[in-house]
Amino acid sequence: MADSEARLFDTTGKSIGTYRLEVMDTFWKRFMGLMGRDDVPIGNAALFRKCSSIHMFFMKVPLDVIWYGAARPDGRVPVLSVSRDVKPWQLSFGPKHTHGCLEVAAGTVPKNLDAIEIEAASSDRPKTTVAPPDYRDIVRDRIQVTRCDDSMAHLGGAAALLHGRTF
Repeated sequence: MADSEARLFDTTGKSIGTYRLEVMDTFWKRFMGLMGRDDVPIGNAALFRKCSSIHMFFMKVPLDVIWYGAARPDGRVPVLSVSRDVKPWQLSFGPKHTHGCLEVAAGTVPKNLDAIEIEAASSDRPKTTVAPPDYRDIVRDRIQVTRCDDSMAHLGGAAALLHGRTF
């Protein structure tokens, strides 16, 4: 998404770059991740929240993985560790207390990275309220079509409800 980004900071608090984020927040996106892609553009990252391990199965390119912890009061999250140059078909595990990770192109994570500030918009579209369909018309039409005589005794209580008669 264009409006999602992660700003990188060094130990002094100086901004040292940004990544454009692709937020992996649905089941399918988390499942697929970056699998099958021929490259990961420099400056782009995949954000996985609540993730403490990744697999590189079916990947075509190596990645750097930035493992981050819980957010601090200033809104930044500490970088707990960086797994550099994780090759395809390998597993990678974050350290204890990992809250998520960023997957980026191999060799693009600065050496002095200390914290990141994540501003990610959800990729879910706004939920619209849709009125459920009224099935009474459909049921009434089907009951009337299946009616085979005027007594309607074979329809039981449904006929009584639809036609206002009691049997």
